[in-house]
Amino acid sequence: MSEVDTSALQYVFPAELLKYFSIVQSGIKTDKPTGEDYLEVVFEEKNDLPDGYSRDDYESKGFFGSSPFYGERG
Repeated sequence: MSEVDTSALQYVFPAELLKYFSIVQSGIKTDKPTGEDYLEVVFEEKNDLPDGYSRDDYESKGFFGSSPFYGERG
């Protein structure tokens, strides 16, 4: 996977998404069945609690495994 500049991706995704998630990895991959290249971006939850919430009362439920998202295609 060739690496993509993650700082440039902040202009691609909505600010609201980046408020709660950090981009931790990105790169160009090739889809094996079709041979088409696509951009893979991996997000990690920042896990910051809003003001007024106590860490003692908080329990993370976690996430499921990664899921592909297919944007507009050619």
